[in-house]
Amino acid sequence: MFLIITSVFLGLQGVRFQALSVLFIGGLNYLLQKWWEPYEDNILNEMEKRGLIVSTITIYLGLYLLTGQLSSGVRIVLLVINFIALAYFYVYFAKEFAIAKARELKSIKLVKKYFGRLLDRAIDLLKRYGKYL
Repeated sequence: MFLIITSVFLGLQGVRFQALSVLFIGGLNYLLQKWWEPYEDNILNEMEKRGLIVSTITIYLGLYLLTGQLSSGVRIVLLVINFIALAYFYVYFAKEFAIAKARELKSIKLVKKYFGRLLDRAIDLLKRYGKYL
């Protein structure tokens, strides 16, 4: 919400000032998220922290792109770094979403009866190999 307010009300100050303000607010939000962890579910707290890190990386790299003094090669490298950061978050989100949906499916009696072991194995694999994310 603070990011939107900053974008709207600081838009008259110029794009660089606006981006720096959003970067500051993003960092502050990360610290607040880390200290208080407002969600009851630890997975949501972790997802929020990772999302804030990725958005801060995106804004920071965008500040370099705003300078207009970069060669096309450097701009491509910055865009690739940004793409990797975003892909990392999306893969993490997809993993957690798949685990949550598998657990939800397991709560249905008929599904648990016929596919319970398969779902347990899928959850196990997602947790084991997803820990590297």
